[in-house]
Amino acid sequence: FQQGPIHKCAWVALITVADNPTLDLTTNLTFEAWVKFRQVSRTTDGYDWQCLFAKSAYNTSYALMLCTEPAYKVLRFYHPGATPSQSDLAWNDVRSNKWYHVAATFGGGTAKLYIDGELRMSTAVSGTIIANALPLQIGFSSAGGYPFDGQMDEVRLWNTVRSEDAILRNLNERLTGQEVGLTGLYRLDEGAGSAPADGTTNGNHGLAINGPLWVP
Repeated sequence: FQQGPIHKCAWVALITVADNPTLDLTTNLTFEAWVKFRQVSRTTDGYDWQCLFAKSAYNTSYALMLCTEPAYKVLRFYHPGATPSQSDLAWNDVRSNKWYHVAATFGGGTAKLYIDGELRMSTAVSGTIIANALPLQIGFSSAGGYPFDGQMDEVRLWNTVRSEDAILRNLNERLTGQEVGLTGLYRLDEGAGSAPADGTTNGNHGLAINGPLWVP
């Protein structure tokens, strides 16, 4: 597959999306995005976290974060309400300034993490994820901040559990927005403005909370 997103623009900003019932993903979900970390050794008191997405606070509903401790990189998938409440992938081969396709799935008794379409972590889980009435945050968490430091593109949120084959098959394809189960699609290819559009009919449009930077 092509190593990197299919579009010429990428987004460097923090995005908030107003709460909507279509974002209350408690039993089945898939999150996908192309990400490029500007630095994966950023530290505060010896370690730090970067949040890729969170249903407001990383510890109150679903979220995905990268720990950027220099000697130990962990991609952590939060799914509070389920047991266990989080799943970790030791991602020590992650590098700065390189595009990766990252995907997290939850459902069917399993939480999984994929890198570039390859299954890298699978954890047995029971129960459901806690729902809340708070915004979806892309690139940060309302608890602690933990801003993502880098570029992001082709952000997708599904209310289904995508298979490894489906993730790999579509990671370089432009979606129509009409795909079954797709609840949020942020192509981030507008190239200007501060309101990234949702490419689905759900109307889960985003709003930048700091000055956006479009990177060609």
